[in-house]
Amino acid sequence: MVTHHIRLNNAFVVAKDGKYFTTSVKKPKVWRKMTERQIERCIKKDVTKTIKKLLKDNKVKSSINFLTKKTKRKIKRKGGG
Repeated sequence: MVTHHIRLNNAFVVAKDGKYFTTSVKKPKVWRKMTERQIERCIKKDVTKTIKKLLKDNKVKSSINFLTKKTKRKIKRKGGG
């Protein structure tokens, strides 16, 4: 199992046997402390198609959080312009 720093809607993603799966873990502190066995227990949903498409479209391999759900939050901007 390979752990990348890829997240989908804030949930960490794990690569296992060429497929990508979401986990129930959303906090980076918790993620860093977890063992492989603990990660295995947290695996939820197969998101291989979605992740491969997003990685290809954005030309990245790790350290990214893809947000695919709509949100009601407004982006706050500071500064002039």
